[in-house]
Amino acid sequence: MFRIPFLTLLLFPLTLHCCHPSKSGYTPLSNAQEFSKYWDSGLAEITTFDLVQARYGNLNHGIATMIYVHEGFSDSKQVKLDFPENSPDDIVPVLKLNLTKDFLTGVYPYKLMLSIFTPRTELPRSLKEVVSVQEWCGTTYLQLNLDDKDYNLISFSYFETEGDRKSKIVESILEDEIWNRIRLAPEKLPTGKIRILPGLFYIRFVHRDPIPAVANAQIKKISEKISRYELEYPELKRTLKIDFESAFPYRIGGWEETYPDGDFRSEPRMLTTTAKFRRSSRIAYWERHFPADRILRNDLGLPIN
Repeated sequence: MFRIPFLTLLLFPLTLHCCHPSKSGYTPLSNAQEFSKYWDSGLAEITTFDLVQARYGNLNHGIATMIYVHEGFSDSKQVKLDFPENSPDDIVPVLKLNLTKDFLTGVYPYKLMLSIFTPRTELPRSLKEVVSVQEWCGTTYLQLNLDDKDYNLISFSYFETEGDRKSKIVESILEDEIWNRIRLAPEKLPTGKIRILPGLFYIRFVHRDPIPAVANAQIKKISEKISRYELEYPELKRTLKIDFESAFPYRIGGWEETYPDGDFRSEPRMLTTTAKFRRSSRIAYWERHFPADRILRNDLGLPIN
């Protein structure tokens, strides 16, 4: 079980412009009032995790960070609106997750970042996802944009077989939106045999084509206060287990991801990536960008220098 001693830092909260237009296919949350009280506070929720990441046939220690925040998103352009008051009919209230991973593989570092924008509805289709992977060999970038029921994918990479590609992901759930769907309405998570696009970090690490796969999904009760969402991909020999609070606001407590991993010179072996809760805080971080604000990183268990 994980415990979250939440540290709420009331540091000049930013007033977020938001409206709730009536858009076809958007089912309002059943707990909209409770949800708004928490997420429309002008604060982001930042949580850090002790990361052990599988890469090149070894387990590497690092830090994972989740930054959750509410934003007003453009339905037509699929970007954050700079002046939402000028386009009230174009706003879709979304929950944004930025997930970062930082770890070392021997002498050189890996820096990963995922951003996903999910409408605040019970049965959402994420509007956009962006993933970047940086390491000393080079940079990889992928972007998904919702187009009706499908996703348009663009991919850029220093790997010849992955670079400068465009494709379409036919109507599919995104694994990476599960993090947001847990926070929105975990009782509505997809279960049973489902068609789902595996996480884009995983797809880049194993150099797999970004195509959906079949997974078995289930929700388990781990304890009185903790639930677990589990995805099993039989053909990929991969599982993902996400632990979260059973009660609102359904905070993420950690996860495990198991799949065959190797260094391309030896036979892959089953390794498990883990992320265990470290610390969490609510803060308007975008206002705390001065040298004196570095001390706030202590509250998150992050290095200051």
